[in-house]
Amino acid sequence: MTDFLTNLHIIYTDESPNFSYKTCTSYSMASIVAPQKYYIEDIEPNWNSLKKKYNIPNGVCLHFTDIKALLNPNYYIRSIKYRNPDMEKIFCDGIKLDYTLLYNFYIDVINFIKKYAFKIIVSNSYNLKNREFETAVQNTNLNSPWYLLFKNHLDDLTEYAFREKYSHSKLNFQAKLRYDGDLGLSNKNDIRDAFSNSITTGTSRFNSKTIRTCFDELRFINKKEVGYCSNCTYVPSCTNKNYSHAGNEIVDFIAAYAGKYLTMNTNIDHFKNSFPIKKDQAESTYKKSISLKIGSHYLEPLSVIIPKIYIF
Repeated sequence: MTDFLTNLHIIYTDESPNFSYKTCTSYSMASIVAPQKYYIEDIEPNWNSLKKKYNIPNGVCLHFTDIKALLNPNYYIRSIKYRNPDMEKIFCDGIKLDYTLLYNFYIDVINFIKKYAFKIIVSNSYNLKNREFETAVQNTNLNSPWYLLFKNHLDDLTEYAFREKYSHSKLNFQAKLRYDGDLGLSNKNDIRDAFSNSITTGTSRFNSKTIRTCFDELRFINKKEVGYCSNCTYVPSCTNKNYSHAGNEIVDFIAAYAGKYLTMNTNIDHFKNSFPIKKDQAESTYKKSISLKIGSHYLEPLSVIIPKIYIF
């Protein structure tokens, strides 16, 4: 049991679109990986402290896509069903965005990612459009793109585990997987099937015994489970011991930027092919997608994300 706990890691995984053009779409899956003891004793409580600093209520899950949407002036004329009231209450005064508050929040998030020791593993997919064969057989004969992507991601995570084992740690890597998946997640069965088949028959490179050794379980985390126990400091006297699933929120922020970074050249190439008269805008469009403009300030989250991405 002691060896199991020493070797045990926690992995939080989320998917994100990278780009969608006339010729190709790309998605990525990103995971943050940390020893479970370090995650519980350092990452979770300090992320919870960050949330407490910004008066984020207990039980509120941060949606970074919805937070970024607050910067769009058209956001505030949307129908309420396309808005996130929780994020508005945190970062807005009525319908007016508090730019200083939001900027300080993002600075703290970026500094948090820089400070805490975890690795980021990213896997990408590329799906060509308008190919008659794939279109004809996709629904009934082919494994879904999400199935293939998650199986490839498991393969990458396993390679990372073994590279760690044979480099400095010499530990038998074992992990609990936590996937960002609400009850209505459309691709949940694809993810579940990819995991089940991997532990039964293996991935493209690693056999099933290896996968079973590395991954103890897969669990889907509903947004409604995230953000509780936010005042818990995980000291021995704590009687609650519930995860706040901070990793779910952290990887939600990271996933989009990490995926876009690793598909940069392909992204730009497909933009040029799809919009030939706007070739000179390709790089600027890409740069806009990986930066944050808050008032007069520009933030580049990739400055702290890139050093943590594990490059094979």
